[in-house]
Formats: sequence, C-alpha cells, structure tokens
Amino acid sequence: MISIYDGPSFEDSDAFMDVHTTDIGTLSQCKQGAPGNPAGSCRTLGWMNGYQSGAIQVPPGGVSTNHCVLPNAAIAWKQPNGFFYPPAFHSRNLAFQNVDIRHFVVQPLWLPQSFTPDLKAVADTYCTWEPADFTQFTDVDRQTELSDDDGAITGLVGLVSGLDPGPTQPEPSISVTKDPFYNAPLVTPECASGVPGAEPTVDTSAYQYVTTAIFPTCAGPTARIGGCRANWAVSCSNQQCYGVPLYRQFLTVPEFNAYTADPKDRPSIRMMGQGNGQRSTMTVNHGNYYIDTTLSRADQSSASAPNVFLPNRAYEIYFVFATPQTRQTYSLYIGKVTQAEAMATVQPGTVGINADNFPFTPNPSGNWITNKHYDTTTGVLTVTVDLSQQASVFAGDKPKFCQPQTYCSIHNDGSCGCAPGSTDCKDDSVCAWSNKEIDCPIAGCFGFTVTMPTSFVAAKQPNLPPTPIHFVGDPGSDPYFAKGTVQFFNVNQSISGAQCHYDTPPVQQ
Repeated sequence: MISIYDGPSFEDSDAFMDVHTTDIGTLSQCKQGAPGNPAGSCRTLGWMNGYQSGAIQVPPGGVSTNHCVLPNAAIAWKQPNGFFYPPAFHSRNLAFQNVDIRHFVVQPLWLPQSFTPDLKAVADTYCTWEPADFTQFTDVDRQTELSDDDGAITGLVGLVSGLDPGPTQPEPSISVTKDPFYNAPLVTPECASGVPGAEPTVDTSAYQYVTTAIFPTCAGPTARIGGCRANWAVSCSNQQCYGVPLYRQFLTVPEFNAYTADPKDRPSIRMMGQGNGQRSTMTVNHGNYYIDTTLSRADQSSASAPNVFLPNRAYEIYFVFATPQTRQTYSLYIGKVTQAEAMATVQPGTVGINADNFPFTPNPSGNWITNKHYDTTTGVLTVTVDLSQQASVFAGDKPKFCQPQTYCSIHNDGSCGCAPGSTDCKDDSVCAWSNKEIDCPIAGCFGFTVTMPTSFVAAKQPNLPPTPIHFVGDPGSDPYFAKGTVQFFNVNQSISGAQCHYDTPPVQQ
C-alpha cells in the first residue's frame, strides 16, 4: 500500500484495511530452473506476480509441500537503494483492520561479510528467485528505520529511565531491519512484519538511532592539491565499491559466545552510500564502534572502487539526525605514535552538509568530545562524543526548520503550525512534521576530524579489530544498556489493535 524508498517520510492518520497475502501454490508446483541455472519459478501457476522474485515460502526450509505466498503488505520498503539512508521516518495515528502484514522489509541474503548471495538461504526463503536477486543491493539496504510514535504499528513505545519524564511522555519504539548488526539487549521480533507462518522481517527496538558519516576532506570536488579520489571512490552506491568496514564492539551474550567460538563471527557492516565521497550507516545510540582503517588497496581488490585511508589526510566523522541524547564512541587505527601526537590528531568541529565538499569548521573548545584515549600498543585511537551539552543549540535551531514560511510559523507553545491568517494551511499537522527531525543544526553537524599521522600506513594489524565486550557488565560498557534503563511499554489495544497488543511488554533478559 505504501512503498518507502527515500526519506525522511512522515505518515499521519492513515487507515489500512483488507490487505491480504496471496497463496499461489506450493513449492512443488514452482519448478526449479535448468541445471547450471538454479532458480525458483512459479510462472506456471497463472499469477502475474508469481513471475517476479519474492514469493515467500511458508514455512521456510525448501520442503516441497511449503506454500508460496505473495507478501502483500500495508507498509513496505522498496529496495535496493544505494544512497544515504536517514533514520528519520515517523508514523502516528495509524489504523489496521483485516491486514495480514503491517510492515515488511526485504533483507539481502549474503554469505557473512560479503556481497555473495547465500543461495541456500535464498532457496529456503523464497519460491520465486534468481541467483542474481541481491547483486544490486548494498549494505545501505541492510538498514531501515521507522519510528512508531504512538505504538499504533508495533503495540509498543519505549522509555529511557532518567532521560525522560515518565511513561506519560514515552519515546517512539523503532522498527529496525532484522539484521545482526542492529541487534541489542532489548529488541523483539515485530508483530505482523512477515508472512504468517514465516519469519518476521523487522525487529522492534526501544533504542534511538543516528547516522554516522565519514568523509575525507581530500575527496571533495575542490581538493586539487593532496586530493585522494584515486584511493577513495566518489560513488559508493553499488557493490563495486568496497566501503568502510564498521564493527559493533558491544555484543549480546549469544553474540559474544559466537565470537568466542569463531572470532570472525561478529556484527559488522560496510559504510557506503552517495556519489560524493561520503560514507555512512545507521548506528544505535550509546553504541561503541570500530572503524577499520587498515585495509590497503590490495585488500580491497574484490572491488573496483576502494576506500583507502592515507597519511597526512583529515577524515571527518560526524552525525546526521543526532539529538541532545546522542552519545557515541568510535575507535580507529592511526599507527604507532606518541600520546601527544595521537591527541593532536583529533579536532572537534562542525560539518556543513549543503555542499559536496562537506566543509569542516574547527572548534577547538568543542565540548562534545568528552573522552580521548590512545593505546600505544595497538595504535588505536578512541573518541567519545556526547551531545547532551548542545541541547540549547538544537532547541534554538528547531524553529528555523518550520517550513515553508509562506504558510507555516512557530506558535506560542513552540510547535510548528499554520501561520496566522494563512489561507493555504488549514491543518497544523501540515506544518508540524517540517521540524520533527533536524538533520543538523544550522551551523553544521557535530563531529570531529582525525588527521592520520605522517607515519600511518593502511595495513592489516594483529589483534584488530579490537576484542569486543558485552553490552552489559564489562568494564567499558555503557549504563544505557543496563537492565531496566531502557524499557518497553505496551499501548492500549484501541491504539495497537488486537493483532499487535501486548498484555505484558517484552523485557530485557
């Protein structure tokens, strides 16, 4: 019914009725392709959409009696989309009646840490498919987010104890792609997010998310001297671009056990996107991440468009759609230098996003960098950013996003609504969404640069990426993830509907 591609997108007061999946036959009726060209095809069944990849097996597993179902959904994500992904989608006041799937997300099925299709997983998940189904997808397509402001989709809202006034003013719950990279201590499979009898395609999370972006100043269109475009691809919207590997350092107990058994088994994603040199991905608030700067061009030979970090170059790390609650920690290898040299590589500042050179304005007194640490043994620099002291900046700039000024203006209560006397605006909600999400303050996105030392060489290092730690209980973990700090609250059945009503909300184990 609603297909989301780019954003931000705000959805208000929609009703979805009589949206049903369609059973088009069984797997035994959907014949396999010829030897050497394996595929699943339901063309003989007489359904137009049975010709297209995507009919779901119910249940999964490749059994001949499994049913083949078209996953018609109320809200779905159109994939692939290799460009910047904003965590700024909102919905409120939705109603569902006689709907099989409320929210559906297509997830690329690859072998771990690669773009190689996992054909067994594909054949076990779909009745109609082709070996090349996911060759146009990138890691941008592993991230979707939908903020459920009132719990009408998920039946849940979130609350962070100590940061919010109480359950009467909850945070939205977040519908996030069911991907290992976005796992966390308190997420739960989202109701009505998959074909009944098959796997859910979405998780409901109680946490906030922010876009983390990285850009080398030497890759801008005006960087003539010392430019690095030969080593840093401008476009990274397809699988020919390697991207920048990003590792999640906080692990759940099952993830840590899997990592202990096999150190290669750890959550990661490649920062990709856009045709201007920027690399980005969505990250969980209060997260701890490692940016892999150690890959040489030879290490990235599988892709024709590399992302190689170079000495004497400054790399901007900044946050889009951040809030005063945003707190992030990032580590990266900068080589073996002295403590003083390592500390000097970091410069707080703001990044402009209205030009393709992403101009950086240094702010030596920037108090959003709350901690810097350098390990002389490993050559790893760690920086923590906390925007809690920037609340006045966000509050002061929010009214400036009340647009268009021809018929929207700030009301006395601080909300954006119809301008007094406007004949073009009759409903305040027309304007209210315009400043719901601020991509960056007017002066620019908060962030910092790291200038690689002269001695830096991009080369694989022993014991990197660093050893991860548990979300909860280990030295260096964040109290934000401690049990009871972030909670779910269930909403009234009159809002969620019986299909997604929780008598008892999920809790952190």
